[in-house]
Amino acid sequence: MKKKTKVILLIVSLIAIGLAGIYIFKDKNEETIHVNHNVSKISSPVKKAYTTNSSSFKITSNELSLVEKEDKEKLQDFLEKHMLIKGSFITNYKAHKNQNKTELATGHDRLSESSGLWLRHLALSGTQEQFDDFYRQTKKQFYAKGQFTYRINADGTKSSVNASIDDMRIICSLIEAKQRFKDPKYEKEIQKLVSTFKKQSIQDGMLVDFYDVESKKPAHEISLYYLNIKEMGYIYKVANLPVKDLEFQYRILKNGYISNQLPLYHTKYNYNTGKYEDNKQINIIESLLSVLYLSEIGQAKEESIQFIKTAVTTGTLYNSYNLKGEPVDKSQSAASYAIAAMIGKEIGDDQLYQQAIKIVGNYQINNPQSLIYGGIGNQNTLEVYSYNNLMALLAYDY
Repeated sequence: MKKKTKVILLIVSLIAIGLAGIYIFKDKNEETIHVNHNVSKISSPVKKAYTTNSSSFKITSNELSLVEKEDKEKLQDFLEKHMLIKGSFITNYKAHKNQNKTELATGHDRLSESSGLWLRHLALSGTQEQFDDFYRQTKKQFYAKGQFTYRINADGTKSSVNASIDDMRIICSLIEAKQRFKDPKYEKEIQKLVSTFKKQSIQDGMLVDFYDVESKKPAHEISLYYLNIKEMGYIYKVANLPVKDLEFQYRILKNGYISNQLPLYHTKYNYNTGKYEDNKQINIIESLLSVLYLSEIGQAKEESIQFIKTAVTTGTLYNSYNLKGEPVDKSQSAASYAIAAMIGKEIGDDQLYQQAIKIVGNYQINNPQSLIYGGIGNQNTLEVYSYNNLMALLAYDY
């Protein structure tokens, strides 16, 4: 399958997935949120997720074919040699001419999102020494005042806000490391991270998109693609938070289903208004993450799975759709197919995984003379985004 995609357009608009929920409040003075819900019954998926029994978390890397193994090795080699610099990942192989002046992360900005994805990769495929060393560097560079800043600009300035999805991903990597390496020290670190995560990124029992440590103000909404119920179940149990709060957020995710016409999920839920919010179109990566989280707890809707399978089979997993189910942006991304592959693994559909991971491989630069050989990006412009590459690598791990 050969498709010249507009990867840059998707990644610039999305970078990072944790960034999408981040903006600074200018007109609100509230120090917290207040959510009233009348949850009286806890569903079986939430009961199962609400535990510190980490047996459902991954501990081993996926068995790959020879071709897949070679593609993964080339991708990992590219990332280590060209994107991993001084203990963290640059967002783009190519520096941005107006670096430090852009609202969205790009160029040689660094994101905690990338570090979290790499930590998950190391927990599944690396050695304990590699994991521990990179975690130390991640914490040294990104952790301050109880949370991981989502972004460090190329000039070294750090954002005062986190992205709760990124903090949770890092915690998830520690859970996976604990499982794989059988070392109790990771549980102690998890406890420390959760203690402040509970105070900042969880408000009135509800996960919020971000917390600003300077203004001490939280977001008042949650992006549905942040609601990883399996990870939240572990965190909520460690934090001794009520299971009814987890149930309410599970319902936010589950009820965010748009329609059978577009069997994907809304973008955000506003705690103040109690309503879902979208920017007139649905970003495929964000919705795929919501489906992935539901797949992890056995609750993905069949309509969503069929939509994904058809799009993967026909090579039409487009970047965005309007609420009628019509594609708005027909460019595509390797990251979308990587997440589709992960969904295939979670639901036990090997055909979906194989079809999706093959398309991921088609995005890889296989010209040994190219400066970005082994990476996923634009060979002509040298635009290579860490998110695309790291999600592809994690899909091979799955």
